[in-house]
Amino acid sequence: MIIFSTSKIKSIVLNHKLNFLVLCVSLFVGLYLFFFIVPYANKKGFFNENETPTNEEAIKYSLLCIPILIGYILFVAIFVRKTTFLRSFNYPLILVNIYFGFWFSLLAEGGAILWLMIPTLIFLIIALPISLYKGIKKDSEYKS
Repeated sequence: MIIFSTSKIKSIVLNHKLNFLVLCVSLFVGLYLFFFIVPYANKKGFFNENETPTNEEAIKYSLLCIPILIGYILFVAIFVRKTTFLRSFNYPLILVNIYFGFWFSLLAEGGAILWLMIPTLIFLIIALPISLYKGIKKDSEYKS
């Protein structure tokens, strides 16, 4: 027995293009950070506390991180208020992407920056359940 017909799924996707777009962009940025930026930083020694990266490597790394993060923040600032559905996924994912994107961008200064990340992790730990709750609350109020 088919629970959803293809026409039902097609109408859901067509009615929620922006919601899926925000979710897909957030997933792409998260995957970019963790599967491209982290291995690159690890390979070039940005996580090493004892050394500061060379100026040339820091510029390359900054050009890989900062434009993506600024573009993502602008995209989210424009479109997150227009989303009507999937907020329970989008809100926490946006927080995680901005938090880690910010700290990965600061890694251009060297691995000692990671020690600043540890005390601020409490804000992310507190903000994630709150954003998840707000997203679930707004999703439950949504009527298609």
